[in-house]
Amino acid sequence: MATGRDVLKSWFETGKKPTQLQFAALIEAFYHKDEDTLPAAYTDEMADVRVAVGIIGKENAGVASGLITAIKDGVAAGGDTLQKLYNLYLGSISEVKFDTIAERDAYEIIKLPTNVFVKNDGDGKWALYMALTIGVGADYHKLSDADQLNAMISSSAIKISYESNENTNCLTNDLKQAIEDFNAWIAANSESLLNKVSFPGFGLTHATAAYGDHGHDLSGKQDLLLPPSEQTATSYTLALRNLNEYLRCNNVSPITITVPLNATVPFSVGSVITIEQEGDGVITLVGEAGVTLNGAVKTGGKSKVVQVIKVDNTIWTVIGGVI
Repeated sequence: MATGRDVLKSWFETGKKPTQLQFAALIEAFYHKDEDTLPAAYTDEMADVRVAVGIIGKENAGVASGLITAIKDGVAAGGDTLQKLYNLYLGSISEVKFDTIAERDAYEIIKLPTNVFVKNDGDGKWALYMALTIGVGADYHKLSDADQLNAMISSSAIKISYESNENTNCLTNDLKQAIEDFNAWIAANSESLLNKVSFPGFGLTHATAAYGDHGHDLSGKQDLLLPPSEQTATSYTLALRNLNEYLRCNNVSPITITVPLNATVPFSVGSVITIEQEGDGVITLVGEAGVTLNGAVKTGGKSKVVQVIKVDNTIWTVIGGVI
């Protein structure tokens, strides 16, 4: 056990002759910079003091040591002194509240930082200010108000932010509408779809059919493709629901059917649509700007049929047209 300072001092009082053991005890009472290891807590404390001394000068080393002790007071070993410092900073902020801007401007700011909450910022809405100077009529910086907050959390702002993030699973309005249209079509055609099977692209027409190495027993499924759809308008633009469909157009007047851009309606390459002129109105196929139709594009009369086949993103082949 180390010998206390008072005992050590008593051995070296005037007129006394310290012994060899007493000299040895005096020397052992100190840490040797090369032979001894300082306790971790003491090392940390000295490091803090050295940093502080380097910043504020040796003449203020005692003040620095006191401040370090104060900031660490109440913080557990290994604790977060920065959190304590932040809490002290928050506690130092003065905040006052007023009903109007006039009341704010008449108030004397005594210290900084001071935040001022105003219930009516002149537009009937609240606002939060930070004082930049002291005194009456101080300068202020607006930290926030109702309009800024609403703009940040508005549904449109959240929607734009959400849809722009590829890692979110958000339905855009266009995709949502497409799903609703599909659901409406299913509801309208549920009766004809009941107990029927469709294999788009394979053209299965028999009760038992096979493709590849797999046989598929389709007994009892006599109508393998969806029933024809009817169109009576004089103009119509092909949609995804027409994929591999038999489309019958019936009107006494000429009919125009538009083949859309891939960007508008993304039919897969290889898509086939069959179109019949059911009435007297001759059908004319036209491509939306940017779409090329190869082949004759008009039907030859009542009950005549044409097919359009997508062979490239911008090119369709027309089969069965007359001119």
